[in-house]
Amino acid sequence: MNLILSPLRAIGLATSFIFKMILVLMLVVIIVLVGYVFVKGSQPMGFVGADLNGQTAVLTDANYWEYMSDRLAARRETSANCHRTRLVYLAIALPVYPVVYTYVALFPESSLAHHTQPSPLIPDPISWWEVPETWWQLVKEISWLAFTEAQWDYTPAVGQRVMIDEQCNLPMLQIK
Repeated sequence: MNLILSPLRAIGLATSFIFKMILVLMLVVIIVLVGYVFVKGSQPMGFVGADLNGQTAVLTDANYWEYMSDRLAARRETSANCHRTRLVYLAIALPVYPVVYTYVALFPESSLAHHTQPSPLIPDPISWWEVPETWWQLVKEISWLAFTEAQWDYTPAVGQRVMIDEQCNLPMLQIK
């Protein structure tokens, strides 16, 4: 009986070891990613952009966290529908677009690249060591667009068409 169970026990131990190693590797990757985002988000953005009014905002002294807290505070001055629209945009676009556009820049001849709509945000082809910086640059640009693009009114009154909500424009940046 022991002769039969011994190989099965060895297979079970090997499977358990491999499973634990995969879990540890996933934990290390998550910790490294969180650390990278924390460090990059604490550095000055070094980003210049224009808002809906055409005024240029220079964010060389502000870091990502200051920018996001200012914009999230400023969105409270608009209607509740604008809150939902911006948060839905951030919840969908922020995790998806930087990953997809970085992949498309890394593999420009891939099937995903051929089926991705052209966008000025898609960078030129990059190499593997440029992936983290490209991904972070796309995170900043998507965050910028979330608060500067005109937002759609997804909850119009009965009988009205879905259209851009002109009341959703945010006040200027208050970052010093």
